Parts: sequence; C-alpha cells; structure tokens
Amino acid sequence: MTAMFTPIRDTAEPPAIEVRSRLHAAHALMGRVGKINLTYSVGEDAVECYATHWVQHDKYSHHDCIAIPNAYGTLSDCLAAVERYAAERAANAQQEAA
Repeated sequence: MTAMFTPIRDTAEPPAIEVRSRLHAAHALMGRVGKINLTYSVGEDAVECYATHWVQHDKYSHHDCIAIPNAYGTLSDCLAAVERYAAERAANAQQEAA
C-alpha cells in the first residue's frame, strides 16, 4: 500500500482508497444516517482536515451540521475521530433501542 505525503508535512497520510473505506465503514456503523463530510485543505502554511456529520431529522426539515468532536488536524486524526464518533452514536442507538 502506498502512502500519500502532504506537501507541508513529511508525515504519511492514508491513501484515498483507505480514507474512502474507513468513511464508508463509519457511515455503515451509524446505520447510514445522514452523510459525513471530510474536508481536506492545503493552504500556504498548513494542511488542515476536519469532518462534519450532516443529518436530516425528517424529509421536510433542513439538514443539521454536527461538528464531529476532535475531527481536525491530520487526515489520520480526522479519520480516528470519525470512527470514535460513529462507534459512540451506534452505542447510543443500541441503548435507546433496549
């Protein structure tokens, strides 16, 4: 598996196919509710990543944007935060169903 290097940092970031599969797995864990947006931007001095979860409570309402806690920084940090968020939402959904 090849690694992607950011132009600003010399740290290895996961390749696009791994990013996609991890996001799909997190979305499936949450029951495919809403959509997860991952934003990766390269500026002059920094490379930033952050993730949000967009949910629509019913078909007539506007989407709500939920900032995923600690989902900022490197791409690896964002993906780890998305996975923690998805696991927490799945656990909460199971508790509510019980």
